[in-house]
Amino acid sequence: AGGLSALLLMAFLALYLSGVYSFLLASMLAEVGIVEMVLPLMALMACVMSLMFTLFAASGLVFGGKDSDIVLALPVPAFTVMLSKILALYLENLVFCGLWMLPTGAAYLVYAGLGAGQAAGFCVRLLAAALFLPLLPSVLALLGGWVIAYFSGRMKHKSLVGTVLSIVLTGAVLVGSLQINALAAALLQNIEGVRRTLHTWLLPLGLLLDGLVGSWGALLGFLLISL
Repeated sequence: AGGLSALLLMAFLALYLSGVYSFLLASMLAEVGIVEMVLPLMALMACVMSLMFTLFAASGLVFGGKDSDIVLALPVPAFTVMLSKILALYLENLVFCGLWMLPTGAAYLVYAGLGAGQAAGFCVRLLAAALFLPLLPSVLALLGGWVIAYFSGRMKHKSLVGTVLSIVLTGAVLVGSLQINALAAALLQNIEGVRRTLHTWLLPLGLLLDGLVGSWGALLGFLLISL
């Protein structure tokens, strides 16, 4: 019951928060003719918030657990054991990121004014992107969880070290989330600069944008990078 309640709460937060921000941003961006920019911006928000949900879970779920020695001793390949744990982390991110992108896609369809054929193609591309987008926060959560587990397991005061590392990683995530507001403001002030950013150090999101607005090649590039 507790797990189901947490799952429903996460799903509700994803749909509600994304619905509010997506339609608000889409309406603002549509006025200046760049409504498509709501797609990478909301995808970035999905990754950051999903990372905040799963960062601490990754350490115990993937790299910890009291039964790890017993499970790894079973006649099952260690790769299979670890893959099952990573899959559980991915599914948790999928619930949030996947549902988050649905209102974003709906907002884009409302304000972009696509034809029936274009809208159908967009929905197919959005579904593929929603399945692969959670892989990005999953990788970041795995890296953060590994750092916490690695240092916690080699220090005398494991709980203290884990707490400190968790605070540091949370602070880094929060600082990154604050930059999202700056990115939204930059959209209106320097759209070309934002586009260059999306095709350099935010390349996956740039490919996601190009893919969702019609480029199957760019969408394939995004899927491969995520995978």
